[in-house]
Amino acid sequence: MFNTRKKQSGFALLEVMASVAIISFSMLGVFSLVIYNQKIYLDNKYKFVGTTLSQEGIELVRNVRDSNWIDGSAFNDGLDLPIFTIDTNSNIKGSINAVTGIDDNGAKVKLLGAFYNHALGDDTIFSRIIQIDNIDEVGGNAIDGLKVTSFVQWKYRNITRQHQTVVFLYDWR
Repeated sequence: MFNTRKKQSGFALLEVMASVAIISFSMLGVFSLVIYNQKIYLDNKYKFVGTTLSQEGIELVRNVRDSNWIDGSAFNDGLDLPIFTIDTNSNIKGSINAVTGIDDNGAKVKLLGAFYNHALGDDTIFSRIIQIDNIDEVGGNAIDGLKVTSFVQWKYRNITRQHQTVVFLYDWR
């Protein structure tokens, strides 16, 4: 008699395909954002480490100068190499080694535990050198001083980046 059809509940194939497409595009956006954030994170991390390594190089040279004062030596004793690397060790003045430039194997920075150095550990993407120039005269006045430049270089995503820190150290004692 009466043909009663029950209303069928469920989704049509077209509705399911549209839902899957919307979810897929949403997830693609989320994954792209995650990958982009990872790249930015690593870039910022390497900039921070490079800057810190550069500042550490300056502090190590300053430590040599201060140790020379305590020993009664000339303030620039041991700092006569134009380009070198410097590390801390059991000697308070550190370990100073001559290098030819930032691309020298001796300039490569290694990671041993939580500490960076030039001698032991796993290779990193960083290289560091210290360059010292004598300051003989400023404005016609003779002075004893050093211009210390700490260069750090690293390569990330096929882009070579550098950071340098410059400080002037004087024999003001």
